Order: sequence, then C-alpha cells, then structure tokens
Amino acid sequence: MHRKLVNYGLAILLVSCGILPRSESVRSNLPVLGVVGETSQSLSGRTFQMLGQPILNEPIALSWDSRPFTKRQYRHYSDYLATKGESPSWKYSDSLAQNHFYFTIRISDVARYIAELNHPENQELLQYAAHKDDLNVLFELQFAAPEVVVGQIRQTERLKLESEKGAPVIYTVQQGEKKKLDISGLELFGFETRSLCWRKNPVGQVQAAVLTASGTKCPEGTKSDTRDLNSTQSYLNYR
Repeated sequence: MHRKLVNYGLAILLVSCGILPRSESVRSNLPVLGVVGETSQSLSGRTFQMLGQPILNEPIALSWDSRPFTKRQYRHYSDYLATKGESPSWKYSDSLAQNHFYFTIRISDVARYIAELNHPENQELLQYAAHKDDLNVLFELQFAAPEVVVGQIRQTERLKLESEKGAPVIYTVQQGEKKKLDISGLELFGFETRSLCWRKNPVGQVQAAVLTASGTKCPEGTKSDTRDLNSTQSYLNYR
C-alpha cells in the first residue's frame, strides 16, 4: 500500500492510496473536498486517512468564507508553519487578529453531493463505505493563502467541485470563465468532516441519505450503521 503523509501541525492529513481501486487515480498528497475516509485523534493532532473518492458526473457547488483568526486557529496555523521550519509573521493578540484572516471552502450543495455519491459509477466506493464503520466525508478546508489566490477566491462568482481524470478538482467561475484553483499554494492547516447517514431505497438497496456534523444524531428513518437498517424497515418512509 502506498501512503503519503502531509503534516498540517495539529491537523495532520494522511492520504492513503490503493485501499480501493478508485483511489489509484490520486496523484496529489493534498486533501480534496468530498473524499471519503477515516478521522482519528492522537497526541500530535487529528489525522484523515482517505479511502476513496467519488466520481462526480455533475459539479458540486462550494462556498467560501473568510474569518478573523482565533487563538485556536492561530495555534493550528503556527503548528503547520513549524513543519516547514517557519513561523507566523505576526504574533497573536485580540486586536491584531481582526486584521488577519484565514479562509474556508466547504461543500454547500449537500443534496447534489449525496446524489453523486449514490450514482452507479460510485457503487464500489458506496458499498465499501456502507460496510465500514466511522467513515467521514472531507467537508471543509481551512487555510491561509498568498495574495494571488486570495484575489482569485474573492473575485469568483461561483466555486464548484468537479472530477478531472477521476479526481475532484476545485474551480472558480468568473464572468463565465472557469479556472482551476491551485490548492498547492494554500497553507492548509485545518479541516472539518461530516458523517454519513444511510437508508434503504424502495427496492431495498442501501444508499447514502444525509451528512451530519460530528456528534449529531441521524434524522429519523436513517442510520449511521447500515446494520441497523434491517430493524427499522417498518418505519422508513419513501415518497
């Protein structure tokens, strides 16, 4: 098994290739939104081990935001820079933090993402995920960026996630022109995941239903463990 380890300070991202045939197409050791994997916690921070990535037949809408650094995010950012032998150019204080921002990009069209995950082309990944406990979807990236990338993000009219040669790619769209976002220039120091909830369709096939935040219960009629679906078949409602 071929593995690549990317260290983002407290947000350590472990990308694994070869667990699923579909993940063989991974060529970058940088994280990509929408991939499926496992999150774990250790003394050195959180890790995300990618197990597979869905093929997207339709683009997924993304959203972005900029936020002032908090003490926690500044600490994560400092730890990320320390892995490169660098340190922040500014020291944290409540007043200075208001002048320094980090960015987030997240999946906004969750319904479309779920539909793509349930697409027949992703059945191998879906079946694997359905029988693997505690899998998560990489839902949000947190980063600082050089000015040229910041300008590209701020000026974009839309952000979207598409598949290119089997791998998810982020594009910006401005005045009808689509341009790939160079994530290699991002200082990625954090991430958020979402958990999958499952249901059965009218013919009894297990499908992804919704994404939920960590610690949140699955909605009625869905389960976090597919083995529990058989015991709840009587009240599942499909319309």
